[in-house]
Amino acid sequence: MPFSYTVSIDGNINNTIRKSLESLSDTIALKNKPPETLSLLEIRAQADKAHFQAVLADLGYYDAQVTVSINTHSTPVVIHYIIDTGQAFRFRSFAITGSNSNIILPTFTELGLVKGQIARADIIASADDKLLTALYNQGYPFALTDEPALVVDYLSHSIDVTYAVEPGTRMAFGDTIIRGLTSLKESFVRRRIPWKKGQIYNPKQIAALDKTLTNSGLFSIITISNEKSSANSNLLTMIITLKERLPHTIKAEIDYSTDTKLGTIFLWEHRNLEHNGDDLQATANISTVVQSAGIVYKKPDFYALNNTLREGLELIGEHTDSYDSRTITPSIGIEHKITDQLSIGMGGGYRIDDVTQLAVTKYYNFLDFPFYITDDRRNNLYDPTKGGNYNASITPFFSMQESGSSFIKSNISATHYIMLMDKPSLVLAGRAGIGSIMGSPVDNIPANLRFYAGGATSVRGYGYKTLSPEMDGIAIGGSSLLEFSAELRERINDKIGAVTFIDAGNSFASPLPSWAEKLLFGVGVGIRYYTVIAPIRFDVAIPLDKVPGQARYQLYFSLGQAF
Repeated sequence: MPFSYTVSIDGNINNTIRKSLESLSDTIALKNKPPETLSLLEIRAQADKAHFQAVLADLGYYDAQVTVSINTHSTPVVIHYIIDTGQAFRFRSFAITGSNSNIILPTFTELGLVKGQIARADIIASADDKLLTALYNQGYPFALTDEPALVVDYLSHSIDVTYAVEPGTRMAFGDTIIRGLTSLKESFVRRRIPWKKGQIYNPKQIAALDKTLTNSGLFSIITISNEKSSANSNLLTMIITLKERLPHTIKAEIDYSTDTKLGTIFLWEHRNLEHNGDDLQATANISTVVQSAGIVYKKPDFYALNNTLREGLELIGEHTDSYDSRTITPSIGIEHKITDQLSIGMGGGYRIDDVTQLAVTKYYNFLDFPFYITDDRRNNLYDPTKGGNYNASITPFFSMQESGSSFIKSNISATHYIMLMDKPSLVLAGRAGIGSIMGSPVDNIPANLRFYAGGATSVRGYGYKTLSPEMDGIAIGGSSLLEFSAELRERINDKIGAVTFIDAGNSFASPLPSWAEKLLFGVGVGIRYYTVIAPIRFDVAIPLDKVPGQARYQLYFSLGQAF
């Protein structure tokens, strides 16, 4: 008959070693599935003993002793392991054989090898991988390494490691063949190939091309392979095999908050419209507060490889507690990609605004010329855990009316993410933003272009655009803005996460934030449900400061993190 048993592991081991042994133990993993007989349990326990000794050797304890006993007279049966790690073995010397004078080998320190360090198997294997990578990066794509040779000295508890390399022939890039294109012009891909025929083979350039093609959003499959041009040649024929994505995408997204109610965002996209990698997008945003529709055309390689021409038209209607507005704004601009993360852009547009505030309706016409810079180092768009996103913009607005005022609006914002723990995942996310409008009194600036705080992407706990200087109890907007947020995100398991957060901010009448005036604070908690695409966010926030007309709490539901 099956029986129950318990497992204990004792000895001179730390928590790291204990967790390693427990994670590989069949006696622990199969404790709820006991064998039919004690003999089979003995076999299971002895198998774990061999596993433990192998693990301890990998951790640098080559003469560790593992004993196991089974107490069959107790209920439940007790399996008891006693671990004596012995003295750790340490690196004594290193050597690399088989190289040639054309190869610049990394130092042992660069390989992660340090004399006197505990001789762990993962350090030995990692150095082998780094050695191969160094050979690949110097033009040896067929380089090989033998299994590292270890000399274990049990008397001095030391280890000598020798790596044997076989570099093979140094290769150069040959012809490049592109396969699989059906609609996209081949020139789009060829312009992005970073190597020239005859250049020394470099896998970093291959990885760069793969990333560039992936970021274009045009392909569902990208494979870059190579083959020798001929048996005796040192040229590699590069073969780029691609499968294009279907040209159309339709997306819909729903969000909800107690201040703006139910909202729906629609997107329709046509990729590769003119077969040059261009893109046409139409969007619509419908809620009780904001109704907008827009169309944007993006043309890549505009006079230069990393330039993108953007042409757009947007219609916006807002119905907030502060104002009602209608806006039409055609625009054109150029964005230049400096690196994969860093971009700058500039352009021009024409705005027609119809704004009603405090029962007074005003009409505006502006020429605007935005300039911006963005440095996006996030590791994930919807659920970042590392890096950050840093943005700055400045936009002069020139009135086209005789009685109108011109002004300059600028914004600086930053988000940053620090992973405090890996398992379970614990991320500290921070956000800060500052804005300023200069050149005109706040009364002459359209209400829909002024600064406001409050809402799902601002100071949570307060209503949408309700924090600013007031007149007759109505938020009328300010000439400057200051906002901060901190959020602690814990991923409990694969599907569920929890967050706690604090937000602070306000809008001010002066062109620069006034430290003498009060920042308003909101705090809250949230739940995240993780999907393949992005986490689904549900937050509840309360205001810490009493502001007339504010609700006691706000609820937020959307796709993706708050920032």
